[in-house]
Amino acid sequence: MRSSSKSRRAKYSPSVAIFGSIDVPSARSLIAREGFIVAGYAFDEASGPFTRIVVRYRGLEIGSTIIRHHRPDIVATVPQVTDPACGFRLVATLPPDATDDDPIEASAYFANGESVSEGRYLRVPARDYRESPYGSLLFGHLPNVYSRNDIYSVGPPSNEASAECVALLRSYLSPGERAIDVGCGVGAYGPPLIEAGVDWHGCEINPAFVDQMRARGLPVTHVTGNVLPFDADAFETALCIEVLEHIADYDAFLAEVARVAKKRAYFSVPNAEAIPVLADRLVVPWHLLEADHKNFFTRAGLRATLERHFRRVEIVPYGVMPIESSNGTPVYYHLFAVAELE
Repeated sequence: MRSSSKSRRAKYSPSVAIFGSIDVPSARSLIAREGFIVAGYAFDEASGPFTRIVVRYRGLEIGSTIIRHHRPDIVATVPQVTDPACGFRLVATLPPDATDDDPIEASAYFANGESVSEGRYLRVPARDYRESPYGSLLFGHLPNVYSRNDIYSVGPPSNEASAECVALLRSYLSPGERAIDVGCGVGAYGPPLIEAGVDWHGCEINPAFVDQMRARGLPVTHVTGNVLPFDADAFETALCIEVLEHIADYDAFLAEVARVAKKRAYFSVPNAEAIPVLADRLVVPWHLLEADHKNFFTRAGLRATLERHFRRVEIVPYGVMPIESSNGTPVYYHLFAVAELE
């Protein structure tokens, strides 16, 4: 830190009256834009510990504190510091346009009017999580107490199919094969499967989604009840991609799927096995925050459920998450089931 009255080295220097430093973060360390800890100590021989610490970026105040905590380690190593209550700890938040080009500056103010400052260049990550889904939780100016419905929300269906799930489906489906996509949302899997030559047909209970698909020229049937409006064995194959977890009476639903499909059905559901694997990392897979999820499937649970309606069931996980288990093994986001009728 440097004195505002004249230039002088402050840290552990017996020739000056003010002592202090920023201990955290270290120079050029990577910090979080949306909030990072600044900690250290500041002491003036003439008037004692600081009265206020202010952290600035480009002259803008981004964090401050007037609360001191004890630093007996400083008293033990710096003879001129006689009061252990000289430590500070605060959270600073960078503005959205922050870069690595400008330092943060921590200034300590003392009762006798003296002040001392120390600048530090830091590494600012490219991504600002305040722009992510639920990013408003990181807005420090919003004093909201959020309810369960704010967090466990029901989002719109995805407009884009999972490339990995499409690849799995295409590896099993044949050109010309007639496939019904039950609960297809806005038809994300229609275009890539139609492009692969599959005779894809969607069915959906939400009329707004049906209208969207018709406007895009996708073949779709609006379902208005619990019975699919198709004859038995009307399709060679059925698809149920991220649907089964939303169905309260999943056995009745599966009976209908098995009725209209002649050969096979393919299912994708969120993988509940990821929850215990990631528990020691304090992580829950994002998709499991969906408020409308009524069922949570493991491989064993999904197999037992499907085997009540299909002759043979095989399940593989897919979708490696961007975080490993603490053992260093991959964690899978979804389960993919192939259920045979013939």
